Amino acid sequence: MPDHLRCFVQRERGCWKAYCVDVDLSATGNTPDAARDALDRALDRYCYERDDPSAAGASPGRPGLARRTRYWAARLLGHEGRPYTRHCYDYRAPPQLVNGLS
Repeated sequence: MPDHLRCFVQRERGCWKAYCVDVDLSATGNTPDAARDALDRALDRYCYERDDPSAAGASPGRPGLARRTRYWAARLLGHEGRPYTRHCYDYRAPPQLVNGLS
């Protein structure tokens, strides 16, 4: 796994949703920043628990084709409309976790 994960935030039905393209995790917020922060916290937790043998539960899988397609559309086409309704970003794991992702 690389030292970053691809993510995007988009407006859906009156709220903002953040999605990770490499791991099947998502989060919701009232603003794009709130959704992104919630997803970043979920990804932090995922990274910490990924290599922890005592962590219970199944690891999230890879998201479906539809999510990856929406990510690439946003990446290639840029922001949609005004104010923007979708944007991409790279989640960077905290430095102490990068070794665990390799």
